[in-house]
Amino acid sequence: MLCFMGFLHVEMMSQECGGKLLAGSGWDQMFSLANIFNTGVAASLLGGKHAKHTQYAYQLTLAWLHVLKEQAYDEYCREGYGPHETMENRLNSNAPTVCYWMTVRDYLMINCRFIRGLRVGN
Repeated sequence: MLCFMGFLHVEMMSQECGGKLLAGSGWDQMFSLANIFNTGVAASLLGGKHAKHTQYAYQLTLAWLHVLKEQAYDEYCREGYGPHETMENRLNSNAPTVCYWMTVRDYLMINCRFIRGLRVGN
């Protein structure tokens, strides 16, 4: 039981770090507006207080970021801006917003892999 509690503590700490990264981005408000979590739960996700809910929210965020990335690239291609770059080259922009959400995506991927590793004992 002590080992499990240690894993849970590590999981919550990693999610708290994610909350600090996402604080002020409107991430918690997005869940409230989408009626996925109520306002209180959505705000508490930033503190990593609900391990299961926070992990679910991280997975949803990764899915949304992927969908938005695909939609943005499709729009870029439809508007006919010169020769089309690959999506990876297009996303290597120095724009602050792109850099921020790429950092968020990378962190959430690392976090999800870390939590999976804890849960399966690998």
